[in-house]
Amino acid sequence: MLLVKLTRSGVTHMWFESYKEDLKEQISRIIRDEFFGKDEFELLDIAFYGSRTSGKASIDSDLDVLVEYKGTAREDTIFDVLAEQKLMLDGVRLDINPIKKEKSGTIVDYLERCDDNWKEHITIQRRRSR
Repeated sequence: MLLVKLTRSGVTHMWFESYKEDLKEQISRIIRDEFFGKDEFELLDIAFYGSRTSGKASIDSDLDVLVEYKGTAREDTIFDVLAEQKLMLDGVRLDINPIKKEKSGTIVDYLERCDDNWKEHITIQRRRSR
């Protein structure tokens, strides 16, 4: 999936989802460092969504990231741990939203409930989940 990034001049340039694996490792490391065991948090996948992926971002827009996991840790607890880190990707602030199937559904389920601006990403996520 291709992501669009706005520069200060308003000119767009492209950057790729090549950051995904590194970000997954970084998130897993942060959670491990907070002493969460695998029974509490096991990262399944992440997905970028929101205005930066739809080309509707402003210069100050963050990058929305869904983090699908399984385990006994509460979604709000994982959110708090990750929000404290103030994670950035290529100079863009990340807004990380942890979800688990039992509470919020899978990534595809979550994106289906989002407003129409993000629906274009559902097809991509469905292809990946097969």
